[in-house]
Amino acid sequence: MKVADLQQFVRSLVNPLQAAGASQKVVGELERAIAGLEPFAHSSLNDFAQFLELADQYVKTGTLPAKAGKATRSGTPRAAKAPKLSVEQAAQLMSTLYEKAIEPDMDYTRIDTEFAPIRSLTVKELVQVAQAVGLSLPARMKKDDVCKKLLLKVQERKENFDRTRDIYSGR
Repeated sequence: MKVADLQQFVRSLVNPLQAAGASQKVVGELERAIAGLEPFAHSSLNDFAQFLELADQYVKTGTLPAKAGKATRSGTPRAAKAPKLSVEQAAQLMSTLYEKAIEPDMDYTRIDTEFAPIRSLTVKELVQVAQAVGLSLPARMKKDDVCKKLLLKVQERKENFDRTRDIYSGR
């Protein structure tokens, strides 16, 4: 079974929920979940479940699980490299960061820390991530510039939310 099948099932719930009087907020959350599954549509449910476990661990601890390292010539184990994110995983991480940017405990340092694994992607992969999250970029950008644009998308959401909150709270 593929994530696309799950996506289709969740999509089939929208109309009955609307007919039953579900709020627009509930319908919007379902549609957001459906859109969030899109980068993983071709993945198996098992692969997707493994990704969610990795993402959960990363969110909770800030680290990814280390694979058993090979012994070096000195006989001491090397530190295992964190597995490189796929474009789909990076796009999902970006979407998650974007959503979490408005949480009270999310600060700019944490945003930067959680964004760090995305920096390991190539320019081509970063551009694909940007496209997946609806960010259009000029042609021929350097890797650092693409990373800055992606990170800025999340930081601007936080900044706009904080500014709006401050206006309405009278600060």
